[in-house]
Amino acid sequence: MKWVRKRKMVLKEDEDKTIIGPAIPPITNTFRSLSHIGWYSSAYTLTLCTFQLLWGRLYTHHAPFPTFFTSIFLFELGSLICAISPTSAVFILGRAIAGIGSAGISNGSIVLVVRSVPLERRPVFQSFFGVVYGVASVVGPVVGGVLTETVGWRWCFWINLPCGGVVLVVLVLVLGRPFSLRGKKRMIKKERGGTGRERGRRIGVTEQVKSLDPLGTALFMASIVCLLLALQWGGTAYQWSSWRIILLLVLFPILLLLFLLLQHLTPSTHALLPLHILTHRTIASSLFYTTTSQASMLIITYYIPLYFQVLRSYTPLSSGLATIPSILSLVLGTILAGALVQKLVFYPAPFMYLSSILTSIGAGLISTWGVEEGRAGWIGYQVLFGFGVGCGMQQPSLLSQIVLERGDVPRGIGLMFFGQNFGGAVGVGVAQGLFADTLAEQISTISGLHLDKEQVGEMGATELKRLVPKELLGAVLEGYGKAIRNAFYVGVGLAGVSAVGAVGVEWRSIRREPGGARKGVAAEERGTGEVKVDKRGQEIKGDKTSLV
Repeated sequence: MKWVRKRKMVLKEDEDKTIIGPAIPPITNTFRSLSHIGWYSSAYTLTLCTFQLLWGRLYTHHAPFPTFFTSIFLFELGSLICAISPTSAVFILGRAIAGIGSAGISNGSIVLVVRSVPLERRPVFQSFFGVVYGVASVVGPVVGGVLTETVGWRWCFWINLPCGGVVLVVLVLVLGRPFSLRGKKRMIKKERGGTGRERGRRIGVTEQVKSLDPLGTALFMASIVCLLLALQWGGTAYQWSSWRIILLLVLFPILLLLFLLLQHLTPSTHALLPLHILTHRTIASSLFYTTTSQASMLIITYYIPLYFQVLRSYTPLSSGLATIPSILSLVLGTILAGALVQKLVFYPAPFMYLSSILTSIGAGLISTWGVEEGRAGWIGYQVLFGFGVGCGMQQPSLLSQIVLERGDVPRGIGLMFFGQNFGGAVGVGVAQGLFADTLAEQISTISGLHLDKEQVGEMGATELKRLVPKELLGAVLEGYGKAIRNAFYVGVGLAGVSAVGAVGVEWRSIRREPGGARKGVAAEERGTGEVKVDKRGQEIKGDKTSLV
């Protein structure tokens, strides 16, 4: 019953990733900020990925439920700011705050679930999270389209407030006193090694701060911000040859190298990302795979509504409904892959191979869409793409639970979450830069249409289409089509290179080796011995079972 509530909150958080899709053109019209279109997603995914590892450390050293509730509060605060935002900059700020809360929600849900579900049941169980993601993604565009078309895009964010409030009340009633001292007493050190007394002692404030690796976190966040700013500003706000863009691109690798050096020098118990995890062959390959494949998915699904609204004159609601084939097939692929890994195949790696192949083909076919694309084409290509994404979505997280030592499993899972969100942030940034450059170039060359690059960037996605003379509309649509197609090409390329990560992972089974042991496996419920679980799959500690 408890994890059902957690999944409901995850559904709301995942829905927020996709609900904005059909609302993006009206938002750009409201703020007259086509040049900011990439930030409406990237601001959310940027904070979502940069705070992912930090939330993992917070859940390690603090009572999980108060920490989980804090993340919900931040998510709600960000939604409120978006709903009342008077400018594009304030809206982007709200998306960033919501992303911070979302990182805590996704991380906390997994942390709580890992404590309650044995590894043998996780392939199918993790596929349920894929289903939640898929259902939320289906509901998101439809709800976003309905709200945008009827009461306005701001209600895409107002709706989060009562939903989050209900979830908080239900969790308090179900869990009972989640902020009690009982939770605080569990703020104990749980690192590998050491005596029982050392593992059970309470952590002081100074040690808690050190365990969060504040310097490493700052370097890591700064490096990612430099990269995203360069991708967003390059070719739009500033020329690629501008000193600002060059400085950001130079600072990114410098700050990242400093971060990695610091992680090498910092004890693994206090490091934000111990290098022995990052350099593990399967973890590194899985990280590359999940980063590129999820970036491809987000780019394709992000620009599909724009294709339907601009090139085919769909309403926001209709464009949301038009994305359903890819989402439903994603759900099917996720469930089927999880069931086969648990019951028949036992190896996650083959599904990553299949995912890279199907996703590449599907994305390539989507990039061929024209203005007069038939229904069979735009439905069938989305089905192929979505099924391919679903087949590989949960496999990197599952592999991290198979190959890592017990104490490293939570950080390995957090790293996979980071890869998903980082890939989305960078991928959309690159695609948006190419989209904006191509559109401005195409529009500026149309004879009789006196618009420069800056004017095109300040107009909304559908506003530009309405303002041009009818005799020039065909040329404008052709320019839009080429710009959207170039954005799709970025997704195609990322889907193709994801195969490099898939090939690099080890073929490791979830089954026990002869004699009942798993060679090299460090599931949460197995360390020096096996932890007992009750009928609900919850860990039994002495005579009590608790998730707090």
